[in-house]
Formats: sequence, structure tokens, C-alpha cells
Amino acid sequence: MDSKPRDLKKNVASVNITSGYGVVQRMNPRHFKILECILRGMTDKQIGEKLEMVARSIGLIRNSPQFQHELAMRKVKIDELVNINIANEVDEVAKALKEAGLRAAQKLIGCLDSGDANILLKASSDILDRAGYPKVTKTNATVALATISIDKEIGDRIIETFNMDKDS
Repeated sequence: MDSKPRDLKKNVASVNITSGYGVVQRMNPRHFKILECILRGMTDKQIGEKLEMVARSIGLIRNSPQFQHELAMRKVKIDELVNINIANEVDEVAKALKEAGLRAAQKLIGCLDSGDANILLKASSDILDRAGYPKVTKTNATVALATISIDKEIGDRIIETFNMDKDS
């Protein structure tokens, strides 16, 4: 028969101290409080102060295989929840970017109605660029015409040649 009071036995039932090593045979409510504190990043000393325990006892409990297993299981669950939250946030960001992109495209298309040639060119260039077309560059046709000089006789022959091609 055991001479220890029942409630004291209940508190120490899950810790077997043999030659300085604690072995958790089953998790009790205090162990789960220790587990919660560890997951919050507290040290053994901080946990001991909070739960009014000796830091060495916390260390013995922390190092037991049953406790380590439970801690690992909790960490996996936390990682899963974090990954789910990250995936949800990524989805929300992607949705917000898509909506902002649609609004930006609508504003850009609205710029096509502008009477300003520079705004029209910039809007057209941006729209085509985002659609995957080559970059639009502004060329000055009068510069190209000004650099070509032919005499009248050759010009008349060129025009005559084009007219013959049309007739054929």
C-alpha cells in the first residue's frame, strides 16, 4: 500500500525520477501548461516561475520522450495552421492584385480617349506591353521624308512604276 496522500500521488504520477532523469509516462494538465509555455518560447526558468515549479523539474519533463512526442505533434499542427494562413493570405493578395490590375487597365483604356497624343501613345504602349506585344516607339515620319531627296525625274518614274503595278 502506498502511504502518500491521493492528491499528491496524482500530481507526481506521471513523473518517475530515477537517477536524475524524469520520464513522463502520461501527460497531465500541468504538462500541457508547460507545453503551452514552451510553444510560446518561454525558458525553463520562466516556466518554473509562472507555474511555481523548479526549473530542473521543467527540464526533466521537457526531455522525456512522451513530452517530446507531444511537443513535436503540436509543432506540426502549428506549422500546418501557419501554412494554411500563409496560403490564404497569398490568395487574398493575388485577388487584390488582380482587382487592382483590372482597375488600372480600365483607367489605361480610358486614356485612349484622350485628345493628347503623348497620353494616347503612352497608354497604347503600356497596354500593348502588358499584352505581350513589342514596345511601341514614336517615330517622326517627317524626319524620314526629309532625309530622302530625289530629283523630279526619278520621282516621276517611281510613281509611274507604282501606277503600272496597280493596273496589272
